[in-house]
Amino acid sequence: MGHLIPLVAFAKQFVHHRDFSVRFTIPSDSSPTKAQNEVLDNLPKSIDTIFLSPVNLYDLSKVTNVETHIYLTISRSLSSLCKAFEVLTATTPIAALIVDLFGSDAFDVAIEFNVPSYIFLPSSAMLLSLYLHLPKLDEMHSCSGGALSWDQLSELALGLELSEQRFLWVVKNPNTTYLGAQITEEENPLSFLPESFLERTEGRAFVVRSWAPQIQVLSHDSTGGFLIHYGWNSTLESVVHGVPLIAWPLFAEQKMNAMMLVEDLKVALRPKAEKNGIEERIEIAKVVRCLMEGDEGKRAQKKMRMLKDVAIKVLSEEGSS
Repeated sequence: MGHLIPLVAFAKQFVHHRDFSVRFTIPSDSSPTKAQNEVLDNLPKSIDTIFLSPVNLYDLSKVTNVETHIYLTISRSLSSLCKAFEVLTATTPIAALIVDLFGSDAFDVAIEFNVPSYIFLPSSAMLLSLYLHLPKLDEMHSCSGGALSWDQLSELALGLELSEQRFLWVVKNPNTTYLGAQITEEENPLSFLPESFLERTEGRAFVVRSWAPQIQVLSHDSTGGFLIHYGWNSTLESVVHGVPLIAWPLFAEQKMNAMMLVEDLKVALRPKAEKNGIEERIEIAKVVRCLMEGDEGKRAQKKMRMLKDVAIKVLSEEGSS
């Protein structure tokens, strides 16, 4: 969803301001999720959607990271994409192929049909600079991505509880993300949370599984802070709505984004991790309370409101964006 939503916004710009027709061609290894369908079913008539034939990923290891999963889904969908191109080009001129950050393998299909191709990168200029330096960095270093472990998820839950603040938590069971498996609510209760956590936080906690309409939440007057992993989409959405942040970066460019927002712009707070790399519940509770009630949090709120005002001017009809 974090990649689909900005692509939809980008496509609407072509439709509304350049009179293009747009076709979303989506590779997958399973049926679309309810959240994806909600977004795609409400597109303008000049934007249609094709889901390519689901690919088989059963040969992947259980420890395969999400990036590898995405890349293999795309690479194994190229033959289906080629067939879609054949059908489309028989009746319609194609101006360009625009792919997601992970979709550069599809350039081979564009070359075969003599269609210009581009990568849509709605991230920070800092990340673009990183990508340009990646070949050299790859020669010099090795690293790996990350996700919340069971211990981290438990500490986060107990930290939110200890903070005694009201909160909305959108949480994924780690098992639901394996190979994009579709798991029903009956098969996937919130039993992975600490024992009696929901009972102890009843009345001030609202736990939602998998996905929520983030912009709608951020635009609500009662939202006073946002704990994020620092993907660029969420960062920009927070700035536009003036919501101060708690930084919890995991992988990719998220640590760079967090450093910029915490140390340079000072609109975010960040819990300190222990030597084992885990942010513990007492530290999490302290940072949450500080953002919502403390002086440092009030300063972050004030600075974020200033950034919101700047964003409004930039995005206005006479703005620079």
